[in-house]
Amino acid sequence: MMENRKLLALTIWTVVGSYAGFMTMCIATFTTSWIQTEEVIRTTNDTGKETHTITQHSGLLATCKLKDKINWNPYDGGDFTWDTPLTEVGCTKLRDELIDEENIPNTITHAVYLNTSKIFMIPLFTTLLLLSSVIVCTVAQFMPKRRCMVFINGTICVICGLTSLTAIVRYIIAVNDAIIEKHSPANDVVFDHTYKISFMLAVISFMLANAVGVSSLYLFILLEKQAARSEKERVRHHLQRLGMNVMCVPNTEVETSFSNPEQVGSERYGLPVSSWKETQYGFEGETNWKDERNHSEL
Repeated sequence: MMENRKLLALTIWTVVGSYAGFMTMCIATFTTSWIQTEEVIRTTNDTGKETHTITQHSGLLATCKLKDKINWNPYDGGDFTWDTPLTEVGCTKLRDELIDEENIPNTITHAVYLNTSKIFMIPLFTTLLLLSSVIVCTVAQFMPKRRCMVFINGTICVICGLTSLTAIVRYIIAVNDAIIEKHSPANDVVFDHTYKISFMLAVISFMLANAVGVSSLYLFILLEKQAARSEKERVRHHLQRLGMNVMCVPNTEVETSFSNPEQVGSERYGLPVSSWKETQYGFEGETNWKDERNHSEL
């Protein structure tokens, strides 16, 4: 009873976990909240100081501008702040911004988006793998012999865990490379970044994929053991129906005796003696006939 409950719990978890991992990775791949950046660029000339603040958040396909303002402090007094012509709060595709070669900004923010946009194919590949995992684990519930499908689902989820971990690590490396490449040695640029909800969903999908993969492989092992025990019971009952008394001693050779009801009261000339060995696949052995007649009777 306890083992059946364990099998049921593992089955439910693998199905629910596969769906949850696919949904979280799908949301993470196609949303725009992987990272939020804030870059402050300070420039000084003969007339005053200028502070340019750019605040954006982006995903793997699009970027959304939250703030793009310039603050001007002239030396002769006064303080002026205005929005740049590009400041329109909204989202644009990263591809449209990156292919604009005429107005390439020499900023850390642009370098971050340029580097992170190159890893889009890895999360997309992970999403497709998780979709196949969902299909496999769903189809497995309607198959009488589902052990093979459970093993395939576990293998796919383990691969998804590796690919999602690769995407997360590559994304972090891309951000750090952009900061190192474009950051000015002077203190005239301040750059700050925060990983947002989409990045966290990718991390959750990574943990779910690994957990489901390990659980599916463990479920496969339990189903294999259960199938082996069922096969042993089937062979044992089959031998008992043939009239053989089988001793249930695992991995040992046992003697089986045969009694034929039709020979009761009649002369018995032979006794089948069988040496059967119980293995993980059932009982193996052959029946050898032992002649009990005297040589004078032959």
